[in-house]
Amino acid sequence: MFERSDRPGGRLRTEPFEGADVEVGAQFLASHQTETLRIAREIGAAEVLARAPGRDALWRNGRAHAIQYGSVPSMITSGALPAGLKLRMASRYVPFLSRHGSVLDPNDIGPAVAAGLDDASIAEWGLQHLGADFVEFLARPQTAAYYGSEPERTSAALYHSLAAAALDLRLVRVRGGMGELARRWADALAAEGGTVRLRAAVSSVRNDSSGRVLVASGEGELTFRSAIVATPPARAAEILDGTPVAAPLRAIESGSSALLAVALDRPWRPGWFGLGLPRAAPGGRELAVVASAAGRARGLSAAHDRIALVFPAPGALADPPRADPRETFDALWPLARSLIGGERGPDATRARLYREESGHSLFPPGFGTRLRDLHAIERPAGVWLAGDYLVSPSVEGAVRSGLNAARGVLDFLAGRQAGYPE
Repeated sequence: MFERSDRPGGRLRTEPFEGADVEVGAQFLASHQTETLRIAREIGAAEVLARAPGRDALWRNGRAHAIQYGSVPSMITSGALPAGLKLRMASRYVPFLSRHGSVLDPNDIGPAVAAGLDDASIAEWGLQHLGADFVEFLARPQTAAYYGSEPERTSAALYHSLAAAALDLRLVRVRGGMGELARRWADALAAEGGTVRLRAAVSSVRNDSSGRVLVASGEGELTFRSAIVATPPARAAEILDGTPVAAPLRAIESGSSALLAVALDRPWRPGWFGLGLPRAAPGGRELAVVASAAGRARGLSAAHDRIALVFPAPGALADPPRADPRETFDALWPLARSLIGGERGPDATRARLYREESGHSLFPPGFGTRLRDLHAIERPAGVWLAGDYLVSPSVEGAVRSGLNAARGVLDFLAGRQAGYPE
């Protein structure tokens, strides 16, 4: 395994900050992410998996309302949602999800795409069937927080699939942070005889004259029978430059991201993790979520009581990977502070900005056609692609794409097939 960073895991990244653990990328796993959880247990990491409370909040009518997504009683009783929206959800949306249940799977969007649910954004679909409140109070806070995209740029097929899974949702956290799970995966690979090379950026993957795979890195060129390029699509296009698959990889939309971690001058423990914001809320155009590090789980150290996490809204930062930390803090923290207590609430003593060049994969309407076309394009012999952009924008999507690629490699080595597994 060639890893250009100094640690494995990509967006499974945990950073220490003021005595607390900050999840820079994925915050939780979910009960429907079955392959991720299965592999974690198979490598002996079951003891680091723990149930997370799953309590969040939504800003409405000038204050935060606690809500637990995935809990129908919570969504019915919470003041987070307007009464009319609750009625439409019960009479229209839940029956819609039930009718289409056989094709709604967040781990396999293909059936929903085939059923015609990928033709519109969730904003277009929501306005037509459930009204503007659905878009602003449900779709927007969730797409902005979890997927870094506005509802107008998010496929209805993806949202419906996630909503169906959320009807019976349990969240899982990793003790020690998501980075601990990534480290254990790498250790398990090494224990099986694999080699993990850190700080080893790959510059190209190509076939030699005999059809073998040449992998070029800082260590020179090494020859393999097969290889998997498990990077964001733009990076995969660079590695596979000059091959037919490079151009379509460059056309795939990915979003960069940033997270502002703020150390507070006093404890802040609101009883929920993330406060989602409709666009009409104060700071809703600039902020997607303001979160309490302490709300991620029970029993975290007292240091987490003094950490707030600020997630910018999609497009709020012109260039997240190169955003200036001071300017970002000055732009976002006053808005965030007004939501967690204003002048009487906690204030910042220190802050750190974490930035990601390729933070997440975007799934706009029509992405299902893009995936189908990508599978049909010729790649170098013995080379497979992996990444969440091939399945769904989640840890599970990345894991399943890796499993698909691994099956393809095994079949290729056994002479059973040379194509890419659907």
